[in-house]
Amino acid sequence: MSLPDLTGYILKDGLEQIKKYSFEADEIKVTSEPRKTSSEYDMGYRILRCDIVGNNKVRLLIAKPLI
Repeated sequence: MSLPDLTGYILKDGLEQIKKYSFEADEIKVTSEPRKTSSEYDMGYRILRCDIVGNNKVRLLIAKPLI
């Protein structure tokens, strides 16, 4: 089974889809502007990239949306 494209999902919804398709998040990385680096995030961040790695595990790259 494969995952749908999660690009653009907020993290909360993306994690629900990952769980629904029997996958789990192996790693979550945050990207941001060079002077505002942080590894902290909340469930409102957006998924930029989702890579399937290994057996039913995914790596996510997320960013804080600019509102």
